[in-house]
Amino acid sequence: MKVLMIPSWYPTPGAPLLGTFYKEQAEALVAMGVDVAVAHVSVTSDFRPANNGISCETINGVLTYTYTRPNLTPRFEYGRRMQRTHMLNKLYSLIESEWGRPDVVNLRSSLHGYEAVSLCRKYRLPLFFMEHSSFVITEKENSAALKRLAYTMRFAKVNACVSSALYRVMEPYGGVRIIPDMVNGDFFKPLNTPSNNEFIFRAMGQLRPIKGYDMLIRAFAQLKSKTDKQVKLEIAGEGALHRELQQLIDELDIGESCHLVGAIAREQVPQFMNGCDSFVCSSRVETLSCVLNEAAACGKPVISTRCGGPLDIVTEDIGMLVPVDDVDEMANAMLVMLDKVGSFDSEKIRELTLNRFSVEKICGQLIEACRECQNSADTHIKNDNGRCLKLFFETLKIGMVTIGGGYAMLSLLLESFTEKHRWLTHDEMLDTIAVAQSMPGPIAVNTSVMVGYRVAGIRGGISAAGGMILPPLTVMSIIAACYTWFRANEYVAASLNGIRAAVCGLLVWATVKLARSSIKTGRGIWTAAVFGISLLLSIFTGLHALVYILGGLIVGLLFNALYAIISEKRSR
Repeated sequence: MKVLMIPSWYPTPGAPLLGTFYKEQAEALVAMGVDVAVAHVSVTSDFRPANNGISCETINGVLTYTYTRPNLTPRFEYGRRMQRTHMLNKLYSLIESEWGRPDVVNLRSSLHGYEAVSLCRKYRLPLFFMEHSSFVITEKENSAALKRLAYTMRFAKVNACVSSALYRVMEPYGGVRIIPDMVNGDFFKPLNTPSNNEFIFRAMGQLRPIKGYDMLIRAFAQLKSKTDKQVKLEIAGEGALHRELQQLIDELDIGESCHLVGAIAREQVPQFMNGCDSFVCSSRVETLSCVLNEAAACGKPVISTRCGGPLDIVTEDIGMLVPVDDVDEMANAMLVMLDKVGSFDSEKIRELTLNRFSVEKICGQLIEACRECQNSADTHIKNDNGRCLKLFFETLKIGMVTIGGGYAMLSLLLESFTEKHRWLTHDEMLDTIAVAQSMPGPIAVNTSVMVGYRVAGIRGGISAAGGMILPPLTVMSIIAACYTWFRANEYVAASLNGIRAAVCGLLVWATVKLARSSIKTGRGIWTAAVFGISLLLSIFTGLHALVYILGGLIVGLLFNALYAIISEKRSR
């Protein structure tokens, strides 16, 4: 079985510890007999030619393709997405020519969801999607991240995530299973380390706000005030908060026993884990926390916040759980650990961890998911045929009974595509209508073609267009043949007068339904402003419709760029 893994982040020469669990899982699958290749694309701020371009190398049996190039659209996510989509298609063409066609595409994290779905649509590849990113937990409902997640899950044949915390977020969007990250028990195991008189707490991770190291440092300072024992806290990792955390250590006057030790090479991590008496996770959000499992595999008792993923790891036999961002409770837990550490059974901690998260168990679940996805490829064409027929007959019914043009059909299209069949969300339908309106041709046909393509590819677009075009084409052919009679018939004229009144009602209702989804509070307030200005200008001026469309396009781009800049500053 050939599996093409598409990770949203991956180890690089500049960031060797980024996404190491992706790399290690790919290597573990190869060891289990699976033929794995990795396709990683990235746009960066580095314009040096030596650090950009396509590279290919085999690392521990994994054929690894990377494509890096400078970002041409800074602070504009849609532009980055388009760049990555193009890069991934180019990289895939090379991979298929050299390695062959994969049986399954395994996307790791929805951060590259649009790009992977575009690739799988184009080349008719089944997608196995597995979520790891904490963005899924931290983002609000209807955010761009959750829309991307829902879009990816609808297309994927098999969906999975690494913890119960992620499962609770993803389950409303469709079927999903839990496949946690694995821990290599042969690599992470108890080692003989020099004994010392100090009780050592250790933590590891990037120095960024989500890891909660500021809270941990304050808790450690409080611990020192509560005990006469010699204690030490060592935090491994690098990141933007290094200076800020060091300043906090100096302000609390605990520099002699609390240290930021920098990055630890991957091969030295087991030694680092074994060198502590207890390992601590102080995160505000974690999807699972690989480092907790790695420390537990070394037989070390742990302390963790109840930040999501650790709830699947930490039991009473493995360690203790405390509330998120609670300095007092963390300090108390560390104080209790000083006295209770001897009551934890190191061998039992390791055994419980490997029983749930061993390489063999997790690889078995991954292979099973890949096989299910591969088997679904055999029915993929049949399912597409069924969707094509549904698209044809659905648009045929709408085209047969709706008179008054594309705008009169919008309410029925909206109801059919979003509420009845759930092919698109309301927001996606609004985007589709906006694009269809700005393109040449009837809006109803344009909308049907775009929805059909999203649902079943090119054949879906053709089917939807055929169903929408057939009724008016037939009617117009009959009218053309009997034009003289139709023109003079008073009953036909009376019927059309009544139909025009009904069409006005349909147009009003379509406008109301679209407005409900388009004009929202919060970030969507700007859409209400654009709506109001466009309405006033259309009433009191004679501007061409193209002016409104281009004006909305420019305002949308400017607002999105401004929002991205503000969001980035807030995150810092």
